[in-house]
Amino acid sequence: MAARGASGVMIPSIERRVRPFDGDDLPRIASLMRAAHTLDPRIDAPDEAALAAFLALESNRGGRDFALAEAVVGGAARLEAVLLSGRFAVVDRARPVRGFRVVVAPEAHHAGWADRLLDLVDAQDPPGAVVQRTVIGDDRADARARLEARGFAHTRTVVHMRRAGLPPGRPSIPTGHTLRDADPHLDGPSLSGLYNAAHREAFGFAPISPAELLDTAGAPGGRMLALDGPDGRLVGAVQTLPYYAGVGVLHAVQVAPEAQGRGLGRLLVAAALNALAQHGFGVVELAVDADNGPARALYAGLGFSDRGRDLVYERRR
Repeated sequence: MAARGASGVMIPSIERRVRPFDGDDLPRIASLMRAAHTLDPRIDAPDEAALAAFLALESNRGGRDFALAEAVVGGAARLEAVLLSGRFAVVDRARPVRGFRVVVAPEAHHAGWADRLLDLVDAQDPPGAVVQRTVIGDDRADARARLEARGFAHTRTVVHMRRAGLPPGRPSIPTGHTLRDADPHLDGPSLSGLYNAAHREAFGFAPISPAELLDTAGAPGGRMLALDGPDGRLVGAVQTLPYYAGVGVLHAVQVAPEAQGRGLGRLLVAAALNALAQHGFGVVELAVDADNGPARALYAGLGFSDRGRDLVYERRR
Protein backbone atom coordinates (compact mmCIF):
# COMPACT_ATOMS: atom_id res chain seq x y z
CA MET A 1 0.00 0.00 0.00
CA ALA A 2 1.06 3.59 -0.53
CA ALA A 3 -0.11 7.01 0.61
CA ARG A 4 -0.41 10.11 -1.54
CA GLY A 5 1.66 13.07 -0.40
CA ALA A 6 0.66 16.75 -0.54
CA SER A 7 2.20 17.03 -4.01
CA GLY A 8 0.18 14.08 -5.26
CA VAL A 9 3.22 11.79 -5.41
CA MET A 10 2.56 8.28 -4.11
CA ILE A 11 4.65 7.56 -1.00
CA PRO A 12 5.30 3.86 -0.32
CA SER A 13 4.09 2.69 3.07
CA ILE A 14 6.53 1.16 5.53
CA GLU A 15 5.80 -2.13 7.27
CA ARG A 16 7.96 -2.87 10.30
CA ARG A 17 8.31 -6.48 11.37
CA VAL A 18 10.36 -8.76 13.63
CA ARG A 19 11.30 -12.20 12.38
CA PRO A 20 13.56 -15.09 13.46
CA PHE A 21 17.19 -15.29 12.41
CA ASP A 22 18.14 -17.32 9.35
CA GLY A 23 21.64 -18.55 8.55
CA ASP A 24 21.72 -16.41 5.41
CA ASP A 25 21.34 -13.27 7.55
CA LEU A 26 24.96 -13.29 8.80
CA PRO A 27 26.32 -10.79 6.23
CA ARG A 28 23.49 -8.33 6.90
CA ILE A 29 23.97 -8.54 10.67
CA ALA A 30 27.73 -8.03 10.34
CA SER A 31 27.11 -5.00 8.11
CA LEU A 32 24.60 -3.49 10.57
CA MET A 33 27.00 -3.95 13.49
CA ARG A 34 29.83 -2.27 11.59
CA ALA A 35 27.53 0.67 10.81
CA ALA A 36 26.58 0.98 14.50
CA HIS A 37 30.27 0.76 15.40
CA THR A 38 30.94 3.96 13.45
CA LEU A 39 28.84 5.86 16.01
CA ASP A 40 29.94 3.88 19.08
CA PRO A 41 33.32 2.08 18.81
CA ARG A 42 32.42 -0.07 21.83
CA ILE A 43 29.80 -1.92 19.78
CA ASP A 44 31.29 -5.07 18.31
CA ALA A 45 31.94 -4.84 14.59
CA PRO A 46 32.96 -8.39 13.64
CA ASP A 47 33.61 -9.69 10.18
CA GLU A 48 31.46 -12.58 9.03
CA ALA A 49 33.99 -15.24 10.11
CA ALA A 50 34.14 -13.94 13.68
CA LEU A 51 30.35 -13.60 13.82
CA ALA A 52 29.96 -17.17 12.55
CA ALA A 53 32.26 -18.41 15.34
CA PHE A 54 30.16 -16.51 17.89
CA LEU A 55 27.00 -17.98 16.43
CA ALA A 56 28.42 -21.51 16.72
CA LEU A 57 28.80 -21.30 20.51
CA GLU A 58 26.58 -23.75 22.32
CA SER A 59 25.00 -20.92 24.33
CA ASN A 60 23.77 -19.27 21.12
CA ARG A 61 22.21 -22.47 19.76
CA GLY A 62 22.93 -21.49 16.17
CA GLY A 63 21.08 -18.22 16.56
CA ARG A 64 17.81 -19.86 17.54
CA ASP A 65 16.99 -16.95 19.88
CA PHE A 66 18.27 -14.19 17.59
CA ALA A 67 15.79 -11.87 15.89
CA LEU A 68 15.89 -9.33 13.09
CA ALA A 69 13.86 -6.12 12.97
CA GLU A 70 13.16 -4.95 9.45
CA ALA A 71 11.45 -2.12 7.61
CA VAL A 72 9.75 -3.34 4.43
CA VAL A 73 9.31 -0.71 1.74
CA GLY A 74 7.98 -1.62 -1.69
CA GLY A 75 8.59 -5.29 -1.01
CA ALA A 76 12.27 -4.78 -0.10
CA ALA A 77 13.35 -5.47 3.49
CA ARG A 78 15.87 -3.19 5.19
CA LEU A 79 17.53 -4.44 8.40
CA GLU A 80 17.15 -1.81 11.15
CA ALA A 81 17.96 -3.69 14.37
CA VAL A 82 19.05 -7.07 15.64
CA LEU A 83 18.65 -8.99 18.88
CA LEU A 84 21.55 -11.30 19.76
CA SER A 85 20.42 -13.58 22.57
CA GLY A 86 21.78 -16.73 24.21
CA ARG A 87 21.41 -18.69 27.42
CA PHE A 88 24.19 -20.22 29.50
CA ALA A 89 25.08 -21.33 33.03
CA VAL A 90 27.47 -19.30 35.18
CA VAL A 91 29.31 -20.12 38.40
CA ASP A 92 28.19 -17.10 40.45
CA ARG A 93 24.47 -17.32 39.68
CA ALA A 94 22.01 -19.97 40.83
CA ARG A 95 19.97 -19.46 37.67
CA PRO A 96 21.13 -19.56 34.04
CA VAL A 97 21.95 -16.22 32.42
CA ARG A 98 20.11 -14.93 29.39
CA GLY A 99 22.79 -12.77 27.80
CA PHE A 100 21.51 -10.44 25.09
CA ARG A 101 22.35 -7.34 23.15
CA VAL A 102 20.18 -5.09 21.02
CA VAL A 103 21.96 -3.29 18.18
CA VAL A 104 20.08 -0.63 16.22
CA ALA A 105 21.18 0.86 12.91
CA PRO A 106 22.15 4.55 13.21
CA GLU A 107 19.28 5.67 10.95
CA ALA A 108 16.66 3.70 12.93
CA HIS A 109 17.25 4.94 16.48
CA HIS A 110 13.81 6.54 16.66
CA ALA A 111 11.82 3.61 15.24
CA GLY A 112 11.03 2.10 18.65
CA TRP A 113 12.95 -1.12 18.10
CA ALA A 114 14.71 -1.16 21.47
CA ASP A 115 11.48 -1.57 23.44
CA ARG A 116 10.02 -4.09 21.00
CA LEU A 117 13.11 -6.28 21.15
CA LEU A 118 13.31 -6.00 24.95
CA ASP A 119 9.73 -7.26 25.07
CA LEU A 120 10.84 -10.18 22.92
CA VAL A 121 13.67 -10.99 25.36
CA ASP A 122 11.09 -11.15 28.17
CA ALA A 123 9.11 -13.69 26.17
CA GLN A 124 12.07 -16.02 25.66
CA ASP A 125 12.01 -17.47 29.20
CA PRO A 126 9.26 -18.14 31.75
CA PRO A 127 9.22 -15.91 34.86
CA GLY A 128 11.78 -16.96 37.45
CA ALA A 129 13.88 -19.01 35.01
CA VAL A 130 16.91 -16.79 34.29
CA VAL A 131 18.99 -13.76 35.10
CA GLN A 132 18.92 -11.37 32.14
CA ARG A 133 22.18 -9.59 31.31
CA THR A 134 23.12 -6.97 28.73
CA VAL A 135 25.74 -4.28 28.17
CA ILE A 136 25.39 -0.64 27.11
CA GLY A 137 27.73 2.30 26.69
CA ASP A 138 28.27 4.31 29.86
CA ASP A 139 27.25 7.52 28.06
CA ARG A 140 23.90 6.14 26.86
CA ALA A 141 21.62 7.83 29.37
CA ASP A 142 18.55 6.91 27.31
CA ALA A 143 19.40 3.21 27.31
CA ARG A 144 20.23 3.26 31.01
CA ALA A 145 16.88 4.88 31.81
CA ARG A 146 15.04 2.35 29.64
CA LEU A 147 16.69 -0.63 31.39
CA GLU A 148 16.28 0.81 34.88
CA ALA A 149 12.58 1.45 34.21
CA ARG A 150 12.30 -2.28 33.50
CA GLY A 151 14.00 -3.24 36.77
CA PHE A 152 17.56 -3.78 35.54
CA ALA A 153 20.47 -2.73 37.79
CA HIS A 154 24.08 -1.86 36.97
CA THR A 155 26.30 -4.68 38.26
CA ARG A 156 29.69 -4.30 36.56
CA THR A 157 31.78 -2.07 34.30
CA VAL A 158 33.87 -3.29 31.36
CA VAL A 159 36.78 -1.29 29.94
CA HIS A 160 37.57 -1.46 26.23
CA MET A 161 41.26 -1.03 25.40
CA ARG A 162 43.07 -0.63 22.08
CA ARG A 163 46.64 -0.78 20.86
CA ALA A 164 48.02 0.27 17.45
CA GLY A 165 51.45 -0.09 15.92
CA LEU A 166 54.22 -2.64 15.76
CA PRO A 167 54.08 -5.48 18.29
CA PRO A 168 56.48 -5.46 21.23
CA GLY A 169 59.49 -7.71 21.29
CA ARG A 170 58.56 -11.16 22.52
CA PRO A 171 59.82 -11.72 26.09
CA SER A 172 62.24 -14.55 26.66
CA ILE A 173 60.52 -17.85 27.33
CA PRO A 174 61.47 -19.14 30.79
CA THR A 175 63.82 -22.10 30.89
CA GLY A 176 62.03 -25.38 30.44
CA HIS A 177 58.84 -23.78 29.06
CA THR A 178 57.57 -24.25 25.50
CA LEU A 179 55.36 -21.86 23.55
CA ARG A 180 53.54 -23.55 20.67
CA ASP A 181 50.45 -23.43 18.50
CA ALA A 182 47.71 -25.30 20.28
CA ASP A 183 45.85 -28.13 18.63
CA PRO A 184 42.22 -27.56 19.69
CA HIS A 185 41.33 -31.17 18.89
CA LEU A 186 44.12 -32.72 20.99
CA ASP A 187 44.49 -29.96 23.59
CA GLY A 188 40.77 -29.18 23.95
CA PRO A 189 40.19 -30.79 27.37
CA SER A 190 43.40 -29.28 28.82
CA LEU A 191 42.70 -25.83 27.33
CA SER A 192 39.10 -25.71 28.54
CA GLY A 193 40.20 -26.95 31.98
CA LEU A 194 42.85 -24.23 32.17
CA TYR A 195 40.34 -21.58 31.08
CA ASN A 196 37.86 -22.70 33.71
CA ALA A 197 40.47 -22.81 36.48
CA ALA A 198 41.98 -19.42 35.61
CA HIS A 199 38.68 -17.54 35.35
CA ARG A 200 36.53 -19.28 37.96
CA GLU A 201 36.54 -16.26 40.29
CA ALA A 202 35.72 -13.77 37.55
CA PHE A 203 32.38 -11.98 37.49
CA GLY A 204 29.73 -13.86 35.54
CA PHE A 205 32.11 -16.67 34.71
CA ALA A 206 30.63 -19.27 32.34
CA PRO A 207 32.55 -22.57 32.15
CA ILE A 208 33.55 -23.52 28.62
CA SER A 209 33.48 -27.04 27.21
CA PRO A 210 36.06 -28.52 24.81
CA ALA A 211 33.41 -28.45 22.07
CA GLU A 212 32.74 -24.73 22.56
CA LEU A 213 36.44 -23.96 22.58
CA LEU A 214 36.80 -25.86 19.33
CA ASP A 215 34.00 -23.76 17.81
CA THR A 216 35.70 -20.45 18.63
CA ALA A 217 39.11 -21.75 17.55
CA GLY A 218 37.72 -22.45 14.11
CA ALA A 219 37.38 -18.79 13.12
CA PRO A 220 39.59 -18.09 10.06
CA GLY A 221 42.49 -15.82 10.99
CA GLY A 222 42.31 -16.71 14.67
CA ARG A 223 45.21 -18.21 16.58
CA MET A 224 45.53 -20.17 19.80
CA LEU A 225 48.90 -20.45 21.56
CA ALA A 226 49.71 -22.82 24.41
CA LEU A 227 52.49 -22.54 26.99
CA ASP A 228 53.76 -25.78 28.51
CA GLY A 229 55.70 -25.88 31.78
CA PRO A 230 58.88 -27.85 32.52
CA ASP A 231 56.85 -30.94 33.35
CA GLY A 232 54.98 -30.77 30.03
CA ARG A 233 51.71 -29.66 31.57
CA LEU A 234 49.77 -26.71 30.17
CA VAL A 235 50.34 -23.59 32.30
CA GLY A 236 49.06 -20.84 30.01
CA ALA A 237 47.20 -20.09 26.79
CA VAL A 238 46.07 -17.13 24.71
CA GLN A 239 43.53 -16.87 21.90
CA THR A 240 43.12 -14.25 19.22
CA LEU A 241 40.20 -13.70 16.86
CA PRO A 242 39.74 -11.80 13.60
CA TYR A 243 37.55 -8.74 13.82
CA TYR A 244 37.13 -6.35 10.92
CA ALA A 245 39.11 -3.99 8.66
CA GLY A 246 42.54 -4.89 10.01
CA VAL A 247 41.49 -4.99 13.66
CA GLY A 248 42.21 -8.11 15.73
CA VAL A 249 40.92 -9.15 19.13
CA LEU A 250 42.82 -10.43 22.12
CA HIS A 251 40.02 -12.80 23.07
CA ALA A 252 41.24 -14.74 26.10
CA VAL A 253 44.41 -14.97 28.19
CA GLN A 254 44.74 -17.49 30.97
CA VAL A 255 47.50 -18.63 33.30
CA ALA A 256 47.14 -21.58 35.66
CA PRO A 257 46.57 -20.33 39.24
CA GLU A 258 49.75 -22.02 40.50
CA ALA A 259 51.84 -20.35 37.76
CA GLN A 260 50.58 -16.79 38.19
CA GLY A 261 52.92 -14.01 39.32
CA ARG A 262 55.82 -15.19 37.13
CA GLY A 263 55.34 -12.87 34.15
CA LEU A 264 53.71 -15.55 32.01
CA GLY A 265 50.68 -13.37 31.31
CA ARG A 266 52.88 -10.67 29.80
CA LEU A 267 54.70 -13.26 27.71
CA LEU A 268 51.41 -14.61 26.34
CA VAL A 269 49.99 -11.17 25.51
CA ALA A 270 53.19 -10.17 23.72
CA ALA A 271 53.19 -13.45 21.80
CA ALA A 272 49.55 -12.88 20.81
CA LEU A 273 50.32 -9.37 19.54
CA ASN A 274 53.12 -10.78 17.41
CA ALA A 275 50.82 -13.51 16.09
CA LEU A 276 48.15 -10.96 15.16
CA ALA A 277 50.77 -8.81 13.41
CA GLN A 278 51.82 -11.84 11.35
CA HIS A 279 48.21 -12.11 10.16
CA GLY A 280 48.14 -8.41 9.22
CA PHE A 281 46.36 -7.03 12.29
CA GLY A 282 48.15 -3.82 13.30
CA VAL A 283 45.36 -2.70 15.63
CA VAL A 284 44.28 -4.90 18.54
CA GLU A 285 41.33 -4.50 20.90
CA LEU A 286 40.27 -6.23 24.10
CA ALA A 287 37.75 -5.93 26.91
CA VAL A 288 38.62 -6.26 30.61
CA ASP A 289 36.71 -5.95 33.87
CA ALA A 290 37.20 -2.46 35.31
CA ASP A 291 37.92 -4.02 38.73
CA ASN A 292 40.75 -6.19 37.36
CA GLY A 293 43.58 -3.82 38.20
CA PRO A 294 46.48 -6.24 37.55
CA ALA A 295 45.21 -7.13 34.08
CA ARG A 296 44.61 -3.49 33.14
CA ALA A 297 48.12 -2.59 34.33
CA LEU A 298 49.55 -5.46 32.26
CA TYR A 299 47.79 -4.29 29.12
CA ALA A 300 48.70 -0.63 29.68
CA GLY A 301 52.35 -1.66 30.08
CA LEU A 302 52.18 -3.24 26.63
CA GLY A 303 50.80 -0.12 24.97
CA PHE A 304 47.03 -0.51 25.34
CA SER A 305 44.98 2.55 26.26
CA ASP A 306 41.36 2.94 27.39
CA ARG A 307 38.91 3.44 24.53
CA GLY A 308 35.58 3.46 26.34
CA ARG A 309 33.43 1.73 28.93
CA ASP A 310 30.39 -0.49 28.92
CA LEU A 311 27.99 -0.98 31.79
CA VAL A 312 26.71 -4.46 32.57
CA TYR A 313 23.04 -4.50 33.59
CA GLU A 314 21.24 -7.47 35.11
CA ARG A 315 17.72 -8.38 36.16
CA ARG A 316 16.18 -11.51 37.61
CA ARG A 317 13.41 -12.68 35.35
